[in-house]
Amino acid sequence: MGRVFVYGTLQAPEVLEVLLGRIPERRPAMLRGYRRFRVRDRSYPGIVASEEASSSVAGMLLDVSSQEEVILDDFEGDEYVKQDVTVEGELQRTEASAYVYRDRLGLSAVEWTYEAFRREGLPDFLAMCEGYVREERQAKGIGTQFERL
Repeated sequence: MGRVFVYGTLQAPEVLEVLLGRIPERRPAMLRGYRRFRVRDRSYPGIVASEEASSSVAGMLLDVSSQEEVILDDFEGDEYVKQDVTVEGELQRTEASAYVYRDRLGLSAVEWTYEAFRREGLPDFLAMCEGYVREERQAKGIGTQFERL
C-alpha cells in the first residue's frame, strides 16, 4: 500500500470512485510549507512550496494499492511532479507522495478551496473524469477500471 496526500479534487469521494472504482481509506492530514492555488482557467488546484513558514495545505491521506497509484499518476499527468513529503495526521507525522504543480506561472493568485469546488465545479469535473476513464479504457482495449492495471 502506498500513501498519497491529496489536497484538491482527489479529496472528493465521488472522484475517487470514478477513477479507482472504490473510495480508499481517507484520513485528514496537513502539509506544511506549501500553498494551494487554482490552476489558471481550470477548476482544480496545484500546490507549490512556500517561503512562508506558516503556510500549510489541508488535505487527505489516502492508502492506495500500487495499481491505483499508477492510475492516479496517469490521471495527474505531466502538469504535476510526484514528490515525497511529510504530512501531519491527527496523531503523527507520516511520509507520503504528493503531486506538486510543475509550473508556478501556470497558477493563478486565487487560493483554491475544496468547499468552493464542491459547490461550483464538482459536476463538470466528474463528467470530465468519466470521459477520461472511458478514453483510457478504449485506448487500452479494456472494460473495467483499466482492468486494475
